[in-house]
Amino acid sequence: MSNIIISGLTAAGKTTHSKILAERFRLRYVGASMLALGRKNIDPQEISPDYWLTDEGISLLHDVGPDIDQALLELESDGVQTVFDCFFLPWLRHRPALCIWLESDFESRILKAIVSHQGRGRFSGKELRERMRFKDDHSARMLKGQFGHDLYSDKQPFAHVIDISGFICEATSEASRASIRSVNLILEPIVEAYLSATAKVHSST
Repeated sequence: MSNIIISGLTAAGKTTHSKILAERFRLRYVGASMLALGRKNIDPQEISPDYWLTDEGISLLHDVGPDIDQALLELESDGVQTVFDCFFLPWLRHRPALCIWLESDFESRILKAIVSHQGRGRFSGKELRERMRFKDDHSARMLKGQFGHDLYSDKQPFAHVIDISGFICEATSEASRASIRSVNLILEPIVEAYLSATAKVHSST
């Protein structure tokens, strides 16, 4: 069976849309960040929404990164069709997969982060912007240093690079929900066509 991999920079929406697609098509969902928390026995319910922008969260991803990459490679090969929510797997995978990159510019990701962190996060304004840039650059350095790929420019593994920057124009819950619905209208037909095509291939072999 072939898998679905949703990637994108911080706050692009990969977790939200991975979970929606997994539920819609009754597939297993696997998030790299959840695997990382599990390695340290951290309850996802006990961390703040902007945990991954903190020094602790970024350090955790750095420390367990190789272990998570290996775990993802094992899961992609276990025969359970999965929607993966992760950064690096598209460049590392060994098996066929539909890889989708959600391209979201910095300002649109800031708007989404403000909505998702609202009232529960520890960063705002200038500090949120600084932390987001730092996290982006740290992820890019990790990919480049470990595997030689450029997170910002190397989109070769992706069948679809979808620019969703313009789908949100203000930092409100209503705008965020509308953006999610609009993006989902693009993603669902792509995934449905892929699953249908791979099912036909498997049934004919």
